[in-house]
Amino acid sequence: MSQWRVLVVDDEESIVTICRLALQRLDLHVDTATTAAEALTKVKNEGFDIALVDWILPDGNGLDLFRAMQALAPQILGILITGQSLAETNRDALEAGFWAALFKPFTVTELQGIVQRAMAYLQAVRERERLQLMVSLSEVARHLAASLDLDEVLHRIVRVAREQTGADRVSLMVVDDTASPTRLRLVAADGLPSEWLNREIAVAEGIAGLVAQTGEPLLVNTQTIQALSGVPLRYQGMGSALCLPLKLGSRVVGVLNLTRFADERVFSDADVHLYLVLAAQAALAVENARLYRRLWEGHLAALASFARYAEALEGYRRGHADRVGIYAQALAKAAGWTPKDAEQLRVAGLAHDLGLLQVPRDILLKPTRLSDDEWQLVRQHPLWSLELIDRPALLTDLVTAAVRYHHERFDGTGYPDGLRGDQIPLPARILAVADTFDALSHDRPYRPAYPRDQAIAELTRAAGTQLDPDLTHLFVTQVLLELKETGNGSEG
Repeated sequence: MSQWRVLVVDDEESIVTICRLALQRLDLHVDTATTAAEALTKVKNEGFDIALVDWILPDGNGLDLFRAMQALAPQILGILITGQSLAETNRDALEAGFWAALFKPFTVTELQGIVQRAMAYLQAVRERERLQLMVSLSEVARHLAASLDLDEVLHRIVRVAREQTGADRVSLMVVDDTASPTRLRLVAADGLPSEWLNREIAVAEGIAGLVAQTGEPLLVNTQTIQALSGVPLRYQGMGSALCLPLKLGSRVVGVLNLTRFADERVFSDADVHLYLVLAAQAALAVENARLYRRLWEGHLAALASFARYAEALEGYRRGHADRVGIYAQALAKAAGWTPKDAEQLRVAGLAHDLGLLQVPRDILLKPTRLSDDEWQLVRQHPLWSLELIDRPALLTDLVTAAVRYHHERFDGTGYPDGLRGDQIPLPARILAVADTFDALSHDRPYRPAYPRDQAIAELTRAAGTQLDPDLTHLFVTQVLLELKETGNGSEG
């Protein structure tokens, strides 16, 4: 049976019979109605491509009926059946939204001919729409491939999927194969409560789990629901849903769920094949971002180990780089930075003092005032730190600015360039607050650690001269309280 569905609305049984038999010969699915009320009920409950509607019906007229039908199913194509072959009739039909008119009496050949032309027109329109969508999906694929931040990729996939598919609800689940048994975790969604994020289900549980297990897409609507009777569903018999596997070769890395609530916009088999293109691009983007994330975490772990080695040479600095990174990252978040950018302050914290490796230990451990020559060596350490960081992997512009200028002072008396106020890059001003607080809170060769309250007082006293006053206030009033509650960046 053809995928094309036709509704014939006429109160003359002979017309209805002729239309049904003639159109079934074209391998069309044909349904009929003899009243406007019956026709509206069928349009509401079923999807039709073409409607042949009589001008005069027992409970209304075809023009008003078709307007109501289009309100329920905007994609339906209308052909008016009428015995009045007047120019005015054609005009009224066009204004009501009909595509063409079929005048009584008509032959079977005329009926079949006008319906075949209507199908050809609909096919051309749909192919054009699909071509436009394919071009759009190709653009989407390039944008997805360009992003390597996993959270950004996940949310971009959801946003793009909703825009491109017209879905009312979109959710993205990724396979966690480190769990036993393997599970699916909801990582991004649009149209779902935020508290649902990070929910997990077992693979093979529900529709998404079945798709993850089999690697095959599933279409859920009134026509397919019976075949899925063995799977636990929340489908209420209205609208439709697509559940698409995100596959790399034969391996499933996630599932993309698309839901439409309205019956007149149900997903079709053709949509399955089309949106699998999007799912394939999404799978590649997720995997690329995951690999990049693992690489980034590997570089970060290596940097942290290097920083701890450097600190072990001067025991008083043990843990300093870790704590400064945590403080700086938290302050950046409090200042409104994205998690991705704030994480780079963590890198800057780990790296900012690596250059001290090139300063003689007797200078670093000297308990008295440094000479001018000794001080000049110490002042070079931010620049030497930059030389020791892996440039392609970790040394971004943001990290460079933070490390290079973290000893600049807000009053312009710092180093290496004597920058003042807002001339100092914001990443460096953030790192300076974090670095100063940790230095105050821990032993130094020339003084013991300050108690917490005294360290906060000294930090506040430095605001406006050494440190950015707004960032210092934010650090004291918000960041330290939050870190104390969570136990991160603990002192000592």
